[in-house]
Amino acid sequence: TSLSRHEMEGGQFGKKPNVIKSILHERFGDGLGMPYVSNGYDARKIHEAGIAKDHARLERELMVPLVSLSRACRGSYDVTIDSSASKVPLVTFPHGLVTDAGYSLLSGSYVLATHSTAFRVLNPLRGLAFDPVGLSYLLPRVGWEFDQPSAQYSSAIASILTLTGYEANAEDMVSTGLATHYVGGPYKLNILERALMDLNSHENQPLHPKPKKLYGREHEKKYDINEIFHNQAVANVIQHLSEYDAAGADEYACYLKEELDDETGLFLKDKDPSLTMPDERNQIYGEIESDLVNWAATFGEAFAEPTVEGILERLREIAGTEAELEGREGCEEDVEVAKKAQSFASEMEKRSPLALSVANELLRQGSDDNETLESCMEREKASQMRLFSKKDGDFARWAESGCDVGLVEMPWGDSSLMRKKEDVYSGWAHSSVRDVSEDEIKEIVGV
Repeated sequence: TSLSRHEMEGGQFGKKPNVIKSILHERFGDGLGMPYVSNGYDARKIHEAGIAKDHARLERELMVPLVSLSRACRGSYDVTIDSSASKVPLVTFPHGLVTDAGYSLLSGSYVLATHSTAFRVLNPLRGLAFDPVGLSYLLPRVGWEFDQPSAQYSSAIASILTLTGYEANAEDMVSTGLATHYVGGPYKLNILERALMDLNSHENQPLHPKPKKLYGREHEKKYDINEIFHNQAVANVIQHLSEYDAAGADEYACYLKEELDDETGLFLKDKDPSLTMPDERNQIYGEIESDLVNWAATFGEAFAEPTVEGILERLREIAGTEAELEGREGCEEDVEVAKKAQSFASEMEKRSPLALSVANELLRQGSDDNETLESCMEREKASQMRLFSKKDGDFARWAESGCDVGLVEMPWGDSSLMRKKEDVYSGWAHSSVRDVSEDEIKEIVGV
């Protein structure tokens, strides 16, 4: 959140420290609950400050900073700023829940997930769609960068995350490339900081001597012979600190696919069968499983429907088989699938029908091969601004209701077991996605 605060200080919020704190920090998951890392900003404060109704302020003080933050985290900058792409790799260590615009902080070179790292899309519970950080481009392409098995289910994964608010845990994030490495416990942050401090600077990481300058040819442009080696030291430190990465390698750079035991399917450090039997060995790693990827494979056809209404109908159809299959021998997995379908449908029905429809359209357009990250962020910004400022729209209704998004809230410094679950708003302008017209979606998305 310190980075997002820095990005926001250029606007009106930079002059009001008390407003900065309330906008950039939300009090979810403190104490015994999951720590809340960031969602980028406090949407209700945007409404209370009157910014949502002022297009110029909304764009200047929220949308543009979010776009700039997302670009900066990726190592690129606004073309109006006199600077070049960063040579410093951004390492993010999110020990907790990250939602919506907060993912911009996870779009750098390395995202190190801990056992408590999680990601959710919660904006549809506020009557909003995607913040302009590129999720409509990134989510339909999960698994592509590291050639992961999840890539073949990327479309369904994007829809599950966006439309149902599914909470992707650390295994889900690494299995889809939303995080690059899994490090286990947060205590490794201290080790990482010390190791990075001991590395040479970017300029002092060459492996080959620079080519000699020839007389009379001093002004010829020389390429950097060490370009491919810069920051390799950072990559090595992170690799050895991690238990496994998104490409399937452990901290010894051994790829799990190549090192799995044929009989047990488990990763074995000890290969000598004369010493121990397979079931007696210390199994440090097994094949990494992701519930998110498994559900995406299971419900791929349902989430392939082009409209939210079609998706809901398919999910309800699957959920309706539970009563018929309950108690039948050999149908336990089918019953579990039916229950999950009902859970997905119920979660979707809690969300703003208009916001869900807009988010689904943004995903559909963002998945096109001709789209770019920049074009998707621009479309996200325009759509989000229209949802923010819509008169008597779902966002305004939610902001004035006093309800939140259903997370568990704990008071600051309270270590007791008592936790309060927030209320979820339900008085949306449309009673269901069936009532959302195609023209309304086009008006928001700007098709």
